Amino acid sequence: MSKSEMKAILKKKSNKIPPIPEGWRHVSGEWRTGFVISRIEDNSRFVWVPVNDLKQNGTTNGILFNKRYGRRRFAERINLMEYKETQKSTFVKFGQQMYSVEKYGGFYISVYTISKGQNERPVSVSDDEPWTNVSWYDALCISEEFCQTWDGNVESHLLYGAEYDSCLEWQMKILCTKTEQASKENDLLCEWTQEQCIESEFAIYRNAQKKRSFEKKTYRSPKLGFRIALKIE
Repeated sequence: MSKSEMKAILKKKSNKIPPIPEGWRHVSGEWRTGFVISRIEDNSRFVWVPVNDLKQNGTTNGILFNKRYGRRRFAERINLMEYKETQKSTFVKFGQQMYSVEKYGGFYISVYTISKGQNERPVSVSDDEPWTNVSWYDALCISEEFCQTWDGNVESHLLYGAEYDSCLEWQMKILCTKTEQASKENDLLCEWTQEQCIESEFAIYRNAQKKRSFEKKTYRSPKLGFRIALKIE
């Protein structure tokens, strides 16, 4: 067996053991069907999306649909070239997240829509009212603040379109109980993503049917919340 073949096998095996960041612990589930971790400080729960277990039907450029980590159209008759994944100032961070996903084989997403914890810090816990009436700018900043007080190897951000769609693809494949439950609890809630229209004044949110809609980045609504993803270095 060649070194390259051995390296590929070891990488495939390692992708089935999601990394657990410092200050977190594994609470339930397996890597393919819902590996859930909890932040020890506030019990915020995140679930692993095993990207390397998905079909190669996503896109990162709106043209080629050959990526496991990427945006999908699903049943929408849209041209993804009319939308962009993120704003220019954060495109480098998107590239870093793609590298992390490639390295570990997936990423973590908040199990629940983000709510307010103690001192109005963002948390992902059950039975809390979702944090709504936030603009796209607010959701972007709050998401980044989720991990700012930690010195570990993890950062947080508002979901990219690639992450929202990869998670949907995963849910459709294995019907993840935990993320389904969270969706049912907030059945009428829409969620911001970093995806936006070419005209950058407008950002994308996903409605209760998971379809794309857009509003100005300053828009607020009691039916509009957000989720967070983690980047592991």
